[in-house]
Amino acid sequence: MRFFTLDHSAWMARVGLNARARMYIIGNPLIARTMLEHDLAAGLNVPVPVDDL
Repeated sequence: MRFFTLDHSAWMARVGLNARARMYIIGNPLIARTMLEHDLAAGLNVPVPVDDL
């Protein structure tokens, strides 16, 4: 499941860079819940960010 998409291209164009860069935040809430039941520190790694450069 995709939670959020951050398009870096807009701000990069403002500083003179022509680049296509996006970051997606993806995850599965059911798997995340299971991970957190076993170890709360797992919350530092969910949901997972994926960069598309």
